[in-house]
Parts: sequence; C-alpha cells; structure tokens
Amino acid sequence: MCNPMDVLSIGLANHQRKIAKQQADQAAARAQVQLQQEYAAAQAQTTAEYIETGRKMADEQARDFDEKSDALRAANESLGTLRATETALSDASLGTILFEEAYGNALNYSRLDKTSQNALLALESEKKASTQNYISRTTLAANQTTNTLAEVSARKTNADLQFMSSTLKVGQEAYSRNKQQSGASGGY
Repeated sequence: MCNPMDVLSIGLANHQRKIAKQQADQAAARAQVQLQQEYAAAQAQTTAEYIETGRKMADEQARDFDEKSDALRAANESLGTLRATETALSDASLGTILFEEAYGNALNYSRLDKTSQNALLALESEKKASTQNYISRTTLAANQTTNTLAEVSARKTNADLQFMSSTLKVGQEAYSRNKQQSGASGGY
C-alpha cells in the first residue's frame, strides 16, 4: 500500500524535475537567440567597417589624383616658363635644365605613387582586420553557445538523476517501513 507522503514526495520530485528542465530549455533558447544576435551584430559591424574603409580608400584615391594633378600642373607651368626663356639659353643649358626638371618631376610622381600605395595597403589591412574580428566574434559566440548547451544538457540529466534518486529513496523508505510493520505484526 502506498503512503500518501510517499506519493506526495514523488510528485514533488517530479515537479522539481519538470521545472529544472523547463529552466534548462529556456537557457538553451536564450543562448540560441544570443548567438543569432551576435552573428547579426558582428555582420553589421563588419559591413559598416567595410563601408568606412571603402570611403577612406576613395578619399585616398581622390587625394592622390589631386596631388598628381597639382604636380603635373606645376611641372607644365615650369616647362612653359623654361620654353619662354629658351631663346636666351644655349641648347646644352636648356637640355640640362629640362632633364633636371623632368627627373625631379619623375621622383615626385614616384613618391606620390608610393605614398598612395602604402595608404591603400594600410586600408586593405583594415578590411582584413575587420574580417578577422568577425571570425573571432562569431567563433567566440558559437563556443559560448556550445558551452551553454552542454551545461543545459548536464542540468537536464541532473534533474532526471535527482528525480530517480528521490523516487528510489521513497521506495527504499516504503520498503523499510513495510518490513518493520510486517516484523512488528509477527511476519504475517
């Protein structure tokens, strides 16, 4: 015969198990939502960083074009001044001056190109860093979710084990009581 207290104990243990499992399921759902939010946030940040880097690259290319245009304009102006005065110079002197002017301009163009290329490479590096940051953030979020889901599984298993333990304890106590009662009544 079942003792009402035993039935109540088993019912309470079962209720506690259900609550623990519900809480574990809620934690798992929250972890999944957080993972999706982190993926979305990382994607949005990476997109924004790419757009900003693209804008910087366009600005750098426009600045480079302006600097080259200004240098070319200055070179043409200088060349025009030299040509205007060439009647007073000998052919050798004019050739030397034109060579030095062209050589100086070539060096300036080369420096402008190198500066611009370095700036663009630095901006490309920013894009790669954004990509790596995205990978790091999403990997960390996935790992945290995996850890949370493992913890949830452990909590569910623990709830089941506690229920079984409580049920076995109630059964063992009922058996002991029955044995004592049958021993007290003379075994019959």
